[in-house]
Amino acid sequence: AQYWSVKDIPVYDEYNEVIIDEEQASSIRTSTIYEIGNMTLLNSKLNTSLRNYDFNKKVNGEGRKKGMKELADCIITKELCNHLVWNETTIRERTAAISNTIKTIWGLSFT
Repeated sequence: AQYWSVKDIPVYDEYNEVIIDEEQASSIRTSTIYEIGNMTLLNSKLNTSLRNYDFNKKVNGEGRKKGMKELADCIITKELCNHLVWNETTIRERTAAISNTIKTIWGLSFT
């Protein structure tokens, strides 16, 4: 992702340790991008307009363009606006929370 480069923003492993090895960091970052904790529901127009922004701009917008804080329709998306930092750690935490909600709603027991 353009605004989530392993060279510019630290990458964290599952133990919340910063990964220095660029190849390992890239692998962790790429897999984390596709976790359910990094996904949210946006209407297609908002998704298209925010696609290449960094996290802060996605939340707050830029100039006359509004961000998720103003335009998000779903509670699950609005809650993202409470995060000051968006990285592998917060994504893993959100993945765990969403997984627990899914397990509770449907009475599932997977790890």
